[in-house]
Amino acid sequence: MRAKYYGAQVITYRNFVLKILEHSHAVETSNTAERGLDDFRNGIEALIYAKNGIQALVNSTRAFHGLGEGRLLTMGNVLTLQAAWNDNILRPLFDGILDKQGLSELLNRTLSFLGIVATRSSALYTDMKILVNAGKHTGLLEKDFQARQVITFSAGSLVSAVISKANLTHLRTLLLIYSLLVWLLQVLRKEKPKLKHENSNPNLLGAST
Repeated sequence: MRAKYYGAQVITYRNFVLKILEHSHAVETSNTAERGLDDFRNGIEALIYAKNGIQALVNSTRAFHGLGEGRLLTMGNVLTLQAAWNDNILRPLFDGILDKQGLSELLNRTLSFLGIVATRSSALYTDMKILVNAGKHTGLLEKDFQARQVITFSAGSLVSAVISKANLTHLRTLLLIYSLLVWLLQVLRKEKPKLKHENSNPNLLGAST
């Protein structure tokens, strides 16, 4: 029940986090970072909602850790939190919610969570590599984490190479794409159509007799 509640909170507020990340990306590419920061300082309500989104992402991730399911959702949550941590507008919103050590522990626990069922050829294995390399890029994981903690990670893989070389702009872009995919998956799961078979219609049954 807690996981569903926090999941609903994520759906409600995560978009504010993503919008700020998208805004920061646009501002960064246009070299007007100071103006971008002022834009959201003036929009205090958006910052409040974004802080709610960060809190919901943390709570949802912890709740799914307790359930032992929802691995795809936790991966998206933690990737979003990592990008938010590296954003100049969103970083201050972590105050009172999570510090760097707490976020690092959440990342490590999520990696262990994914590693329970991940195999070398699975999609979850790729998710783990994305999280590890993003974690090293954001400073939440040690540079030697790959070799010392997770023996199955390969630095020669394409995903690892791309993410390890990515700068903050690339990380934001990856996050936006992945988060949209997670959101779409959630919507599709909620809209499962009820199939109606003609044989279940009593009028048709009566007509056939």
